[in-house]
Amino acid sequence: MPRIFFLFPPVYSFLFSYFLNFKIFFFNFSFFFLVLIYIMNGKDQVGREGLVEKDIYTGTIEILNRLINSFFFLNLFFLL
Repeated sequence: MPRIFFLFPPVYSFLFSYFLNFKIFFFNFSFFFLVLIYIMNGKDQVGREGLVEKDIYTGTIEILNRLINSFFFLNLFFLL
């Protein structure tokens, strides 16, 4: 680490804020992508014939479970 960095602490804060903003941007983008998958899956389910209410309910629970798992693993990844 060059000594000049110790003379300018805002360099550290700039780098930290840059990576923090990137993390938030990536998290929001992944959330948007997962919601898009959820909407597409819902359209696919509604398009099928002979659909009962139980299928929609179980499919929604399945996708919500996937969303929760992906958020959990995303948080674990960003904590490293």
